[in-house]
Formats: sequence, structure tokens, C-alpha cells
Amino acid sequence: MSIHLMHLRFDTRRAVVAPCYRRFVFFGYARRLSTTTVEPSPVAARKRPTPVLLLHVQEEKAKFPWNASLWQKRFAQLGYQSTLALYEQRPGALLTDATLNQWYDDLTAAVGEQHFFPPMLLAHDGPAWRLAQKYVSNKPVSAFVLTGADRPDLQVKSYEFEPQFNILLATRTPPAFLEDVVDQVVPHEDEEKRIDQVCEWMDEVGI
Repeated sequence: MSIHLMHLRFDTRRAVVAPCYRRFVFFGYARRLSTTTVEPSPVAARKRPTPVLLLHVQEEKAKFPWNASLWQKRFAQLGYQSTLALYEQRPGALLTDATLNQWYDDLTAAVGEQHFFPPMLLAHDGPAWRLAQKYVSNKPVSAFVLTGADRPDLQVKSYEFEPQFNILLATRTPPAFLEDVVDQVVPHEDEEKRIDQVCEWMDEVGI
């Protein structure tokens, strides 16, 4: 598995490149964005043209962080390049429209022209759902997957976008405004089996 590392900050220090991971880091008053890209495994049966962009938001020093590395490892084995965009915010910080707009700007600056083909966007948990919906309202994607956020009280704001791509809801609390136009699956409690469910769907829709 080939990986690259880069750090970028909002200051005048130069980026440092190492041969292991590629990571962009943005710091702000109440947020931090890091991105980690994992290249396809050299032993994958074939290299897939569609990249995968994963989004997640968690509190700083979270006790139970999402194990995104499992997802990226599986995607690499299947021949996909994947990039994790991970936002860390201060405990108790509110996700205001201003914050969402800043996150979106950070995300587009970080991934920029990184992908030749529109990525499949996979968003994990509620705050990432909101950011993902803003992203697909403004940027092209090949497919859209929402997972996590198994909370009945979750309120996700609707954005106006025409779903001209495949969408999968792998969650027990799907946004009502998407339920009638998408594929749905009840997610397995085991993380690796949830990955299986998403990968099987990707194969079915030809991603």
C-alpha cells in the first residue's frame, strides 16, 4: 500500500513532504482539518478510476473515534485511491452556518484538483452529512454515501441538489428528504461488515 504525507498550515512555514502519507492540515479558531490519502494497493486486481472521499467530524481527543483506516485499507485492497477529510472541533462547539461555510472552503482548498474523476463521497455521522450535502450541491461526485449517525433526534438540513448520481443510505436514521430517491441498507453493527455492505453496493452500481 503506497501512502504520502504533507502538512499545510495557515502560516508561512513550508510544507514538509515524507514518503509515507499525504496529509493537509488546516488550523482555525475552533476547527482543524486533516486529510490522509491512501493509494491503491500494488497487489489489487485492478486500479479503479473513481477515487473515494471520506468525510468525518469528531471532537478533539474523542474517546471513540471512527476507525476510518479500516475503510481506507479495504478501498486500497480493491484498487481505489481514498482520501479521508477529518475535522476535529472543540467539545461543545456549535455547527453554525458560518462554520459550515468555512469547513466547506477548507475542504475544497484541501482536495482541490486532487481528483481527475469526480469522487464517490462517503460521509460518516451527522455534522459530516451536512458538509457533504453542501459539497454535492456545488461539486461533481460519482456517488454519495451516508453512514453512521444512528440517532433518531438528528436533524439534517436539506440542500437543493439534483441527485444525478447513485446515493446510498447506510444508516438507521436516514434524512426524510432523501428516502424516496435513494438506495437504502440497514447497517450491520460490525464495522467490517458495514464496509462489506457499502462495497457490495458500489459493485452493484458500477463504481
